[in-house]
Amino acid sequence: MIIGKAYKFDNNELLKDAQHELYRNHVFMLFAVAKSKIIQADAILDANLLITEKVKEINRFDHRVLQDAHDIIAAAYRYHNDDGGQMNLLHLDEALLDRYKTEWAKWFSQELVTLLSYPRFIRSVVESVVFSNSELGYAGQHAIGNFLITLYNLEDWADPNDYIQVYGPDRV
Repeated sequence: MIIGKAYKFDNNELLKDAQHELYRNHVFMLFAVAKSKIIQADAILDANLLITEKVKEINRFDHRVLQDAHDIIAAAYRYHNDDGGQMNLLHLDEALLDRYKTEWAKWFSQELVTLLSYPRFIRSVVESVVFSNSELGYAGQHAIGNFLITLYNLEDWADPNDYIQVYGPDRV
């Protein structure tokens, strides 16, 4: 996860730290759930697709191919759920960090369920990993970014020089 400022007043560094601590696990989850769904769909259709055979073989991958997808999801969470880092006088930073991690992890898991209802998302995640560092992989990464920008309405709240500029609908 690249810790940065995705929108105006995106200043809750403790929340960003909580998201950063769970980054590797969440990126792996993004792929694991998409992998599971594509294998399930292939089995239901008895399609025997080559990409399904390739995805079955993958147990490790370069996290960077899904980094922006994770970071867009994380920014959307912060935008809609950030309490501004307001500390309760009875809580220390460590307790607040733990609360942020728990709330972020719960929301992320629930959000994955929603994301899995979009075949475009599943296919793009799988393509990004299976075809990493190739034109097909880059196209998958672009498709995920574009999809998430639209899903989370980043055009309405995010820094236009960030993910919108990279993955916006007019970028190919």
